[in-house]
Amino acid sequence: MTLPRPILNLTRERDVLRSCLALLRLRKVPHFRLNVSAFHVGTGHTRFVRSAPAGVSDVLGLLPQWSKYPGRFLALEVKSSLGKTTDEQDAFLELVRFHGGVSVVIRDVVQLDELLTDLGC
Repeated sequence: MTLPRPILNLTRERDVLRSCLALLRLRKVPHFRLNVSAFHVGTGHTRFVRSAPAGVSDVLGLLPQWSKYPGRFLALEVKSSLGKTTDEQDAFLELVRFHGGVSVVIRDVVQLDELLTDLGC
């Protein structure tokens, strides 16, 4: 199987993320990208809305039925080669692991490719 062509300048988090999403699609791993954001809604009396709790990983998914661990929750926190996780992100990754899921900080698409191979995806 050939990897998706790396996007130029993989040191940027968004480029690593794009390549990882392409690889997950290629490997047919069910997943979705989650943007955690917060904003005000309404006019006059506004309400503050958060799209997801702070620290939730960038990519969430399930390991496919043909993997070594079918149905397990997958959480991928994508960072650049120099990026650091926040305390909230570390806590979420640990929570996923505690409950039997797979959670990893991904810094390049090759790392994700190796992980998926190890998991039988």
